Amino acid sequence: MGALARGHADAIREGFGAEPIDLVGTSTGGSIAQQIAAEYPDVVRRLVLVSTGCRLGPVGRRGQARVADLLRAGDLRAACRFAGASLVPLPFKPFGAAVGGLAAKRVFDSTGAAADLLATLDAEDAFDLTSCSDTIRAPTLIVAGGRDRFYGRDLFEETQQLIPQSRLYLRPHRGHITVTFDRKAVATLQSFLVH
Repeated sequence: MGALARGHADAIREGFGAEPIDLVGTSTGGSIAQQIAAEYPDVVRRLVLVSTGCRLGPVGRRGQARVADLLRAGDLRAACRFAGASLVPLPFKPFGAAVGGLAAKRVFDSTGAAADLLATLDAEDAFDLTSCSDTIRAPTLIVAGGRDRFYGRDLFEETQQLIPQSRLYLRPHRGHITVTFDRKAVATLQSFLVH
């Protein structure tokens, strides 16, 4: 995760110059964003974390381990089916699996794509905000669903406690994916970035 954060921080500096930016990280991208904000505070003005926490919860960890096992076995389509089923609300698991299976060719459109995803999953599996070299100092909004199976309310609350200038906006009836298109959550995110 440190290498991913360093690469992204360098790209932000190169693309945006010396001025810090507003950074939004969702799910796995939120783990990377936390590491960037903690270790490279000069690049982050404000931070928004969506459907992510200070570390994966047990369900998220088991799910990612299953995807990683399938990737290591070379069964890319099964990895996408499993991931697709995991990301959607429980009643839609068969639909998510079908879409995931169909998306496999697009997800793994290059020879290194599976290895890149596997490296990212391994990095996230080891990520824990408490092990970062510094505290996140940027004003932070955490947007989360109360039914998120990958993290859970307790990890969202712990994340808020670990980031001094943070606020948790929890949509109790939303999950990992559904909170991302919740109108009130999106409006809260937009208001945070505008003011």
